[in-house]
Amino acid sequence: RITASAAGTIESFEISADGGWRGAAASARAEVLPFAPAPLRRLRLDASGIDPARIHAGLPRAAVSLHAELEPIAGASGDSARDGFELAGSAELLNRSPGPLDRGALPLARVRTSLRWAGARVDLEDVFLEIPGSGLATGRAGWDGRNGSAELAIRGLDLARMHARFKPTRLSGKARAEFGEAGEAMTAEFADPRFELAFDARRVEDRLRVQRARLSARGAELSIEGTLGLKEPNAFDLAGRLKRFDPSAFLEMPA
Repeated sequence: RITASAAGTIESFEISADGGWRGAAASARAEVLPFAPAPLRRLRLDASGIDPARIHAGLPRAAVSLHAELEPIAGASGDSARDGFELAGSAELLNRSPGPLDRGALPLARVRTSLRWAGARVDLEDVFLEIPGSGLATGRAGWDGRNGSAELAIRGLDLARMHARFKPTRLSGKARAEFGEAGEAMTAEFADPRFELAFDARRVEDRLRVQRARLSARGAELSIEGTLGLKEPNAFDLAGRLKRFDPSAFLEMPA
């Protein structure tokens, strides 16, 4: 259910909207100057009680709230400025019940970012993610309506806080992803005091090309490369190398 109202004068008024869906509540407030070069003066969004598990079966449980504020960019130029549509501001997402995936929870405590919205393009800068434990991630992302990219630098990530099958870690490193009409690509390099992990893969149409996947620790190594079919069952062409590899160094194994 959504309710909306407007108050003010023809030169300046505020539009308010409130609604709820599957236990979540949301509100939006927009200050509008219809005859100004930039008609939207301020936009504020608030939401609370968002639980992904109520939205779609199989998603993790969470108790998420969201706050975002946007305003026109002073001195904006280009097509978006002429259209009166170039906004900047900040957004913050808070999860009040983070937890590991194996318990059906979302292992993410907080996300904070500054953002810029111009036409079809959205840029996120100064992205900050707080992960249960002492894990932190910072980065940036962008999307132009067709193609996008994201970069993250991770510090102190404990995989055991994300899933009980993993042993405790202090992972640090960088990851980059590109996505769009031509496919997706991801590269990552992480290091822990006990091991190192590197990954480079690209998806084109219905195939995933693993150019490099390598896990090494104290003389042990597991490496894989090749192609996986994403639609055809059991369609793959992979080659690997195994050297003194012990899964119990990374995973909690059954007794």
